[in-house]
Amino acid sequence: AHSATQYVDGLKAALIVQDPADPWISKYDSEFVLQVCDWFHEPAETLEATVYANDLHTGDPVPDSALFNAHGPGNCNLRGTKDNPEGFACTFTKIPITSGKRLRIRIINTSAQSVFIFVCHDHTLQIIEADGTPLDGTKIQDSVRLNAAQRYSVIIEGKTNPTQNYWCSATMIKAANILFAAVPNPTAYGILAYSNLPKGTYPPPEQIGDANDTQIILKSTTQSINYIDERGLHPFDTNDKPPAVANRTIVLNITFLVVTPTSAQAAFQGKGVPGFYQHLATSTLFSYAQHNITLPKYANAIHVKKGEAVDIVFNCERGQHPLHMHGHDFYVISDSKQFAGNFNASSKLNLKNPVRRDTFTVQSESNAVIRFVANNPGVWIFHCHIDWHLAGGMALTIAYPDKEIQKLYPLKTIMKKKKNGHKATKALEGVTKCPT
Repeated sequence: AHSATQYVDGLKAALIVQDPADPWISKYDSEFVLQVCDWFHEPAETLEATVYANDLHTGDPVPDSALFNAHGPGNCNLRGTKDNPEGFACTFTKIPITSGKRLRIRIINTSAQSVFIFVCHDHTLQIIEADGTPLDGTKIQDSVRLNAAQRYSVIIEGKTNPTQNYWCSATMIKAANILFAAVPNPTAYGILAYSNLPKGTYPPPEQIGDANDTQIILKSTTQSINYIDERGLHPFDTNDKPPAVANRTIVLNITFLVVTPTSAQAAFQGKGVPGFYQHLATSTLFSYAQHNITLPKYANAIHVKKGEAVDIVFNCERGQHPLHMHGHDFYVISDSKQFAGNFNASSKLNLKNPVRRDTFTVQSESNAVIRFVANNPGVWIFHCHIDWHLAGGMALTIAYPDKEIQKLYPLKTIMKKKKNGHKATKALEGVTKCPT
């Protein structure tokens, strides 16, 4: 739920839509959905009040734990004891796999704010999908990095005649204003459980904190060869390319604004809308369009026309931000590393084989460019998926002309009789159906 910060408190779930045309559907034998997220022991409403409590945004709350499908380490014993090395006092998500078979794991980061590095001990990951877009599968890595709201599918090859199970883990890294060492339980663990082994068989305790796995995480953190980002991902369909030319370009600066000596807010282009969703309690922006009512200022709207190709250039002043667009996919045609500064118009854009997705990361003190086709009339939100930033106003809307919306979603005309029953009048019913 995107109402206030309910999402942080757990009002969320995975919805998997199976695509019969998925080019990878015959390339694996089974699949498993794995949700990874950060978790806070304090209610989100309480935490939100601390985020902008001074004249600068000084940091997001520190999570208490990491979770795999609602299971996390908490205060349990990960390593057992000397007398009982398998005496784990935790409950773990079990990821079933069959010897010699191929398993697809759909990994979803449902965090409030955290970036995770996903690793399965002594197994490689073939990345085949990003945010619903099939990839060419050429990336076979030791790890996958996921920002908040990003989704990846990976294929793992089951070992032949394995003699032990293995740990899969997701570790929060230094991002989103979280210091790696400050998180009490930064890693979630799950068991890659082979079907030929007895139920309840735990992986060896020494796999936890394994030096090789730690190096993989550190390398991913420093953006070396194991770092997965938009630059290294390409679509399965070689014809899946952005339009060669954009009809127009919009430049958005991402910042935090001083509002008063004791408060701040997050913003796009110097405009922030704290409590964006609270404004929608009485009427949706979609219904504004249906009734030919001008969108209110809090909509922070970018107006587009159906069929046009639009570039959005992001210059990020501070902090990394996972940016998510509702109702559309977009191509990431330029993606700079941290501290690269503002976008240079002479920079080369990738129009050959950029990844198409709906959530990407713009790095701190850096820039990025996306291109999307306006092909889904409606009023759609575009926002930072760090929930504290969304709550602080880092949101805008992509708005189509009212007429385009009304063509697809007309108001239903109904007949109502006056009380005396003599004369019928026409009345407009409320919104009868909404875009998906």
